[in-house]
Amino acid sequence: MSEVTSKEIYETVYAIMPMKSGVVHSGAFVYEVAQALGLSSPDEVGHFASGKPKMSSFVNNALKKMVGENTIHKVGRGKYRYGADPTPVPVVAQPVVAQPVVAQPVVAQPVVAQPVVVETQPAPQPIKVVEAVVVAQPVVDYPYQAIIEKVEEVEEVEDGDQPVETSSNALYVVSDPQTLAFIASVTPCWGKQKSSDPQCSICPLSIQCENAKVMLKEQKQKLKVEEERHQASMSELNVSASFEVDPNADLSKAVRLTLAVDTQCVASEEPLSAGEVAVYIPNMGVVKEEIAIAFGASF
Repeated sequence: MSEVTSKEIYETVYAIMPMKSGVVHSGAFVYEVAQALGLSSPDEVGHFASGKPKMSSFVNNALKKMVGENTIHKVGRGKYRYGADPTPVPVVAQPVVAQPVVAQPVVAQPVVAQPVVVETQPAPQPIKVVEAVVVAQPVVDYPYQAIIEKVEEVEEVEDGDQPVETSSNALYVVSDPQTLAFIASVTPCWGKQKSSDPQCSICPLSIQCENAKVMLKEQKQKLKVEEERHQASMSELNVSASFEVDPNADLSKAVRLTLAVDTQCVASEEPLSAGEVAVYIPNMGVVKEEIAIAFGASF
């Protein structure tokens, strides 16, 4: 049994979700979290006394917690998407109950003459005018300066497992890959660095943005080649062309596996049963074996 703790599973879910641009299927996401933790299968984490896999419980609890925090929202059964819920919460008007008004008897109060007090004000003092020297500062609208995150909470799990307490006070720096991934998700101009743009020249993330621009260009070229191979493979295997490959999918690291739980194919949404052989594609999820072959996945 692996020594991976429930706290590490929660932290991994919180780290991966901000980088997901499409719909996340909880059944397939369990395998992605396991891979991120260096596990060959979610079963390495073990099972509760009831027989339910611990990894699935921890991942589902983390997703539910993120829904409660409104950092992700549910788009279907077992399906989640990163970002706040766009559906407005209806406001229900509360009925106003009128309270009976009880007339109070009016009692005449005696009038007491108050003494007149005359206050004297001191003579105003002359105001000294001091000339201040104002130095104009350049205004730079950086998309990201610094983020300080304070987390103090208790995770809720099931079947008698110990609560996971997390408490951290960390300053994120641009050398952290997860921080860069977060910045990329909230910065519209990320990956569009231009040496002729004066704002790009003073941006503290100019070098990282330029590197991202080169990587995105290489990824687009790679995806174009894989898409051509994918279309040819689907034509040979007579697989419906309506099944699309997630742009973030890493077809070069696909893994055949025997399913431990019931789930569904993320491409065709067909049900997959426990014990059935399927293929896990990183950054995409679990798909039927014939669809993975048609996509051009490498095992």
